[in-house]
Amino acid sequence: MSTKQRLVYGIVDDNLVLLPETAAKVFAEDHQAIWSLKTYGEARCFQRQSLNGVPGLDEDDYDDIPADGDPYNVALTNEYQNGDWPPPAATIALDGLPDDLDDIGERIEHFPSFPTLHIDPGTEADLVWVLNQRGYEVRRDDELISRI
Repeated sequence: MSTKQRLVYGIVDDNLVLLPETAAKVFAEDHQAIWSLKTYGEARCFQRQSLNGVPGLDEDDYDDIPADGDPYNVALTNEYQNGDWPPPAATIALDGLPDDLDDIGERIEHFPSFPTLHIDPGTEADLVWVLNQRGYEVRRDDELISRI
């Protein structure tokens, strides 16, 4: 059994997004679960695993706070409609990578949106080689990364 940390990457919007595999799975599972919530009660009770909470629960956004039985649709929340949720996978990568990989990629500001970690997809083979040399197991999974 290997003791190396596993990283996963995928290409999203002409950017190579790299994350620890466990973090990528947790974010993807949370986002999928949040999309399936049907009522505000379910949304309020949701136990997240990642740093991203359920959008649309800030009571200051409502004149009349929705009841637990009221229908919930993440696509109708202010955060989603304003582009504030979910954060891009390349934004999660800014804080999600191990500290010894802080020299990988370049932070790009997207005012007023989220900053992202940009890694040129053209460097894929070299990046995988460097990560392997540093003791990481690396695999590509575009589907997983796109679910984030």
